[in-house]
Amino acid sequence: MKYNIFIFLFCFVFLTLTNVNPQIRNKEIDTLFENKKKQLSNLENELKLLKEEENKILRLYLFIVFTKSYSDNLAKFFENPEYLKILDEDTKIKILENALIKKLKSLKEKQKILSAEKENVLKEIAKLKKNIDVQLPESFYMIDPLFKKPLKPGKYFLKIETFTYIHSPMSGTIKSIAFKPEGISIIIENEKCKFLIKGLDDIKINIGDKVTIKEIIGTVKENKNLIYDIQCNK
Repeated sequence: MKYNIFIFLFCFVFLTLTNVNPQIRNKEIDTLFENKKKQLSNLENELKLLKEEENKILRLYLFIVFTKSYSDNLAKFFENPEYLKILDEDTKIKILENALIKKLKSLKEKQKILSAEKENVLKEIAKLKKNIDVQLPESFYMIDPLFKKPLKPGKYFLKIETFTYIHSPMSGTIKSIAFKPEGISIIIENEKCKFLIKGLDDIKINIGDKVTIKEIIGTVKENKNLIYDIQCNK
């Protein structure tokens, strides 16, 4: 009896996990991806600040070594600055050199830890990018025709400054092509979404053609405005 209950619970959990709404899974991965990018940005800023502090301490250390001069405003680098008042200047300089070396080693260790953390975050971001590429059926999945990054429904405006290939943002059928002074407009549709692209200079498709996501469908020359309008069924 207990064995049968276990089998039932296992099947229930398995079916629940494997039938998660793709759009929900997509949103969760998008959120995680954005969080990881923020974490990466924070780590890079921390590493930058540590490097700046290291350079500052290193310059000060070299100045002390070559000039053998000491001033009271350097006492902040000591754990017990009051103790310095009873020492001669040569001893103060020697202690200061050691304190600065200790500080440099500490900064290097922090940089090492943060660099390792940064590498791990980069690996996690790379894995999430792969998941973004495979997580949804093509009928749900859309990419930027220029940068091939995931897109959500809405309107987008982009300035093109150099010759650029335009990729199909999703798999579907070419439903409309319009030639206008400001550029060529095309509409791609599938069972879930309609994707309008305005501003192309040349196209490689015809009405009724079936296109697959990332397929090259046209080009844009320099100094053009590209417009996307994406509408999807809820």
